[in-house]
Amino acid sequence: PGGCEVGKFCAPTSPDPENCGTLTLEQDVEVTRSPGNLLLVFDQSASMAEPWGTTGQNKLGAAQVAIANAIMSLQDDVTVGAIFFPTYACVPAFPPPPGGAVTSIDGEGQIPFMPGADFLSAWNNHWTSGNLSLGIGTPMQEAFDRADSAIGGAQLNGALAVVAITDGAPTCFPDGADPSW
Repeated sequence: PGGCEVGKFCAPTSPDPENCGTLTLEQDVEVTRSPGNLLLVFDQSASMAEPWGTTGQNKLGAAQVAIANAIMSLQDDVTVGAIFFPTYACVPAFPPPPGGAVTSIDGEGQIPFMPGADFLSAWNNHWTSGNLSLGIGTPMQEAFDRADSAIGGAQLNGALAVVAITDGAPTCFPDGADPSW
C-alpha cells in the first residue's frame, strides 16, 4: 500500500515519483515525399455548360475549381498534364478533321505535362484566354487514345493517376468504331 512493487501493476498516480509504470518514448518522424504525376482527361463539351445543382455554377466551372483546389496543395510534388475534349465537333453532319476530334497533348488547347505550379498557371490561362469553345460531342475513346499516347511519350518519375472528368457517356466514336459514321 502506497508504493509500487517491482513486477506488479500499480495504478498510475500523478505525479509518479517512483517512475513506476511510466515509459516515455521519443518521437522520430521521417516524412518521405514521392513525386507523383496526374493526367486529366477533361470533358469540355457543350453539356458541361449546364447548371450544376443549385450552386449557381455550371458543371464546367464547378469541375474547374475543384481541380485547381485539389492540385494547389500538391503543386510542389506533382507533374500534371491535361487533355481537353472535344477539340473539334464530332457529329456525323460535321465530321472532325483528319486526325480526329481530340488533338494530342502537345496540340493547341491542351496542357502538356509540367510541374504543378506551372500547370496551375496554364490551367487558369486555359479558362480565361477567351479561346475556350465548348465542343459538340463527347469523344471519350479518342480522348483516352490521346491520353495513352501522352503517357507513352512522357518521361515521368513516380506514380501516375489518370482522372477523367465528364458528365456523360461517349456520344461519338473514332472512324470505324460506329457504323453510322
